[in-house]
Amino acid sequence: MPGEDLDVFVEDFGDPVAVASLGLSTKALIDQGYKDVFDGTVRAASWTLTGRADVFGVLSKSHLVVVASGASAGTYRPYGEPMPIDDGAFVAVELHKELP
Repeated sequence: MPGEDLDVFVEDFGDPVAVASLGLSTKALIDQGYKDVFDGTVRAASWTLTGRADVFGVLSKSHLVVVASGASAGTYRPYGEPMPIDDGAFVAVELHKELP
């Protein structure tokens, strides 16, 4: 909705996210999505960043996304295009977690 404070949606449950190449440091929701299991062993997992479209709508695989704290802390690379959610105020960005 125009004029609505979008930061309220991520303030309570968001994780601190930084993208140094964009000079970006703000909060977004990081959620572990699906996982591929083969013979009882997790082979791959997916994470999704949900954030403001005007901030995260430009992410691409060339960006390094750092989640500083929380259960999802780590370094990630986006894959695929940011996907608009509902009215387009937020986007979902699929992430691969980088190995330490």
